[in-house]
Amino acid sequence: MKDGMTGPKTTEEYFDRVKTLCVALLGEGADADSAVLRVFERMNQSEGGICGDADLYRMVYDTVCSISAGRDDTPTDRAIAASLMRNNVRGALGDRAAVLYRHIYQENMSCRDAAAEMKISRFTAKRLEKKIRRFLNDKNDLRDRKS
Repeated sequence: MKDGMTGPKTTEEYFDRVKTLCVALLGEGADADSAVLRVFERMNQSEGGICGDADLYRMVYDTVCSISAGRDDTPTDRAIAASLMRNNVRGALGDRAAVLYRHIYQENMSCRDAAAEMKISRFTAKRLEKKIRRFLNDKNDLRDRKS
């Protein structure tokens, strides 16, 4: 293990380690997106085994969002992040999708403006937006069927 630390034995210790790393990176001035990536990679390499990749990513994403925004994440944000991982939108593409979701659905940007802000092509932004929209529609259809 790095940093001379022993591995976490419980989920609570694991979450505390994730939170400590997130606070440290954000305190050093890292932006939220790079903090998510770095903490996810660090926990996956050095201390994996307590939860799967999707759960770990969701935990890191939720923690960084709540710390950087100073508030709790909404369930929809967690569902989007988990869905992106389940649908194999991983790595840089998954991070871009999460950032695009935030720009479009939370900051009310147009897809064109979000693409310019993120420095990605409009084609890539539209493709990611389509995946996000499909997920949201599936989620709404499921909610309608339950009621």
